[in-house]
Amino acid sequence: MATSALLSPRAAFRKTNSSPPPLTTVASTSSSVTSIPLSMLATLTRLVQFLDENHLEEEGLYGKSGVGLERKEILRFCKIPGNLPDLSPYSPHSIASAVKEVGD
Repeated sequence: MATSALLSPRAAFRKTNSSPPPLTTVASTSSSVTSIPLSMLATLTRLVQFLDENHLEEEGLYGKSGVGLERKEILRFCKIPGNLPDLSPYSPHSIASAVKEVGD
């Protein structure tokens, strides 16, 4: 397995920083990108960062469904700017499910 495959997305980007960040590329080239409020984008960034730092090796992180009530609670917090609680009690699959739902 290649070493770069074991790096986090953030570390892999730092190693190949000759291209723009993926979000910038998608936002500037895709006409189907939905408008997300800046506060929601900041919250999504925190959710993904939490998953990246704590659960990157979790099997099926973005493939398995999370707990419905946890996902709904996380989504509720996403709508309130700057009000993201400690995420450690939540299932990583619930957090990933919330991220996917906001992105839909």
